Amino acid sequence: MSSSMPADPPPRLRRRGFLQLSTATVAATVAGSVATAALGPRPAAAEPPPPGPGGFPPYTPPAGAIIASSFGFDPDDATSCLKAALQAALAATTTQTTRVTLVIDRQASDWVTGPLSIGTAAPYLKGAAPLTIVFAPGVTVRGKAGAFDGADNDASLLSLMGPNSGPDNGKGVSDVTLYGYGATLTMDRDEFNAGEWRHLVNILSCARIRIEGLTLRGAGGDGIYLGQQLNAVDYAKPYCSDIWVVNVRCDDNRRNGMSVAAVEGLTVTGCSFSGAIGTPFMAGIDFEPDPPKSWRPYGRLKGITITDCSFLDNAGYGVNVNATCLAGAPPECAPLDIRLKNCRLGPTTSQIATLVVAGSGDNGGSNASGAPIPGTVTVEDCLLDARLFCTGLLTEGMTATGGIHLAFTRTALWNLKGARANQVVLGNAVSRWAPITLLANNPSAGTATRFGNIGWTDCVIHSNQANPLLVAPPVSGTTCANLTGGITAYVTSPNDAAAMSLGANPDVTLTVHELTDPGAKDSPTPATTVSVSPATATVAHGGTAELTFTRSSTDVSRTMAVVYSMSGTATQRYDYDGLPGVVVFAPGAATAKVTLRTRRPDAGTGARVATLLIGRSDAYVVDANARSASVSIT
Repeated sequence: MSSSMPADPPPRLRRRGFLQLSTATVAATVAGSVATAALGPRPAAAEPPPPGPGGFPPYTPPAGAIIASSFGFDPDDATSCLKAALQAALAATTTQTTRVTLVIDRQASDWVTGPLSIGTAAPYLKGAAPLTIVFAPGVTVRGKAGAFDGADNDASLLSLMGPNSGPDNGKGVSDVTLYGYGATLTMDRDEFNAGEWRHLVNILSCARIRIEGLTLRGAGGDGIYLGQQLNAVDYAKPYCSDIWVVNVRCDDNRRNGMSVAAVEGLTVTGCSFSGAIGTPFMAGIDFEPDPPKSWRPYGRLKGITITDCSFLDNAGYGVNVNATCLAGAPPECAPLDIRLKNCRLGPTTSQIATLVVAGSGDNGGSNASGAPIPGTVTVEDCLLDARLFCTGLLTEGMTATGGIHLAFTRTALWNLKGARANQVVLGNAVSRWAPITLLANNPSAGTATRFGNIGWTDCVIHSNQANPLLVAPPVSGTTCANLTGGITAYVTSPNDAAAMSLGANPDVTLTVHELTDPGAKDSPTPATTVSVSPATATVAHGGTAELTFTRSSTDVSRTMAVVYSMSGTATQRYDYDGLPGVVVFAPGAATAKVTLRTRRPDAGTGARVATLLIGRSDAYVVDANARSASVSIT
């Protein structure tokens, strides 16, 4: 198939701001808005402590591995050394039938490099054999200062993408694993005061890619970007497919922890997305396809599962789903399918929302035409933590039928004027955002005349804000419709009749039943005390330890979320798989389980201890005598 891409392809499109009013607020956050003023300067992200008293033990490469340092090492600029190592590994994939392994081994200082790539052109074309790049424990690959500036501001630290010209045009990259427990890929985010495309890992039109164990920090753009090559119309599969992101930490990146524009088959598990700040949307994950062009087909968001992940302290959103550019997409792009399970979303440091879902309307000037794409976003056993400034859920342009259906099951929403240690908290500006806010349209775009399309099953809200809890601001000629199920809300002054404000003549069956918060004075609602056991346990590395949370109350009939933190000499996403920091009790259950899955990426010996500590919340009381559990990993 010949390319219809222009001779001089346009620069990659900037991500659009579909929440124009909200985007201005996010931008103000970066410039020193009320959120920044309230929280103070964000401290530098702390490195996870190295395992064991002596740091990372020596790493033994697998037999037959290609060793990067055998091609040289320059502490000031190792770009040529790493390129030579990549060339050798990629050449081996064209002649071998078994997996090729390249080890980026630890040196006395960081590997400092300019942009690296796999698959763009000779000599970086990948063969049929699988390739694993191992970043040894303790390794840091750092973007060289000044190497990502100038006209080539699309350059990423590591790009995986097929050629866009020549005889290999249209051949995507496949079967690559980036494996790096205890290793970090990083840039100096503060170096970039403009632009948004300098990613750490940039994956375009690729298949069967796995990223595991890495810390991705300080990108000028995203920690991870999943999208389409510029001439994607020439690819049999122009989108990314069968992508796995496991035990990855995306922290302190300029735009988003991860952006997803075109994927079919994405699994993200055990990951942390935190501290995104610099340029919108500053989300943990931003699901946002680009508008189609002559050289780029529609994107897609299909077969996406996010489990056991946390989205904390991002300056924009926890998770943003913006499907506006999928309106009018061909049938093969449908249905949109995103599932979040066992995740903690928030708190954020913005004044907007923890979870945002947009189904139709404007995308920063790129008005999409055609019917909204059908599909489902499901949120199960999760916590939307909006305790600082924002709404828990914000939707825009969600047509009541035929578009995206948003389904919540056993999910809690906290909307409390809580406080963090040593920080001034302003609380939720009630006149601006309710715990749940549903907008008929995107600003300056077409309006969904019947909007809603959300269901709640066994869900709860904890709020000390004034009613209403669920708001659909009135827009002339629109009707809020197809809100179903039921929500139990714990509030200071129950009034079921005032819990929802949905404009004129809403067409909904949703019920909100309010109970007095158990912490309120003279509350008739029984308080719940939470504990964890056993207090201590021992497990051999590679094994699992099960920790049991127990809630003690005369009423356990409703969903309840409990937060926790991890500390100790064992490092999360190194000595054990990543945990979301929340556990959810199912209705009727007095106990809930957290499973600690251990590992030992290095050859070190000696026990390392993982300690779980129950976090405080107005939603429950912590048993001071059973607040923590420690697991010794031998």
